[in-house]
Amino acid sequence: MLWDLFLPAVLAPAAAAPILAALLGRGRAIERPIPAAAVGGAVALSFVLSFGAEDLLSPRSWHWLFWGSVAAASLALVPPRLAAPPALAAAAALVVGALSSPMLGRLVPHALAEADLLPACLGLGVAAGLAALLLEGSARRLPPRSLLPALAAWAGGAAGLFLALGSARLGQIAGSAAAAAGGLALLAWLRPLRPLRPGAGGALAAILVLIGADSRWFGREGQDTALALAAGGAVALAALARLRCLRRLPPAAAALLLAAAAVLPTAAGLAIALRPGEDDVYAPPLPD
Repeated sequence: MLWDLFLPAVLAPAAAAPILAALLGRGRAIERPIPAAAVGGAVALSFVLSFGAEDLLSPRSWHWLFWGSVAAASLALVPPRLAAPPALAAAAALVVGALSSPMLGRLVPHALAEADLLPACLGLGVAAGLAALLLEGSARRLPPRSLLPALAAWAGGAAGLFLALGSARLGQIAGSAAAAAGGLALLAWLRPLRPLRPGAGGALAAILVLIGADSRWFGREGQDTALALAAGGAVALAALARLRCLRRLPPAAAALLLAAAAVLPTAAGLAIALRPGEDDVYAPPLPD
């Protein structure tokens, strides 16, 4: 049973991402956002292997995460000369804003007012765009051997948070994104002279924001603070990327420091998510 879960959710995306990146990167400029296709394609493959392809053409809320990963892979279509952080951030915002509309539209009118749908979609798009802008800006300042392990740690922390918030399925999908980023990190360490940098952060931002939206609107209430703290990982990475002293550290030391900074805000969100609430049937009884 454990192997049946590990193979499609972890091993498959971890292997697919570097293979896709290596194939797409052959003979092309390293500044092309190839990792977007690698991350998005690996998550889409993991989704199909884990949950099958049924109903993808008439998706329920969580099926839009598959199409989000496919759309994230399309960020690789951004021409190399336009593969700057603002362009990748705009693409991530467009992907999330467009796909969150049909996903959240299922809540109208019984749980979400129709007038609130557009602001919610715009807010999600802006959040994804800002996260992508921060991460892609960091990719211009940090070597991939340092940044990609931190991106994997950020996505892995988000996977644990989604699981704690009550959805094993959402946690598994986010975990496949973490595995894909980890596979790219391994590729970066094996091929340090030909790094593949731009795009991974934008793709991860788009996928994780869509997963967070599904968790927020289709899961239990009271998640806002925990989910907002998870986004702090992107802010922490962008802040550390501006430190000149960090860039002078050995890649392994920088990777450990960045990974810790990316996970710390999510760990705070996880602590909030695991805190017993008033209606938590599993909470220990209060003393008399």
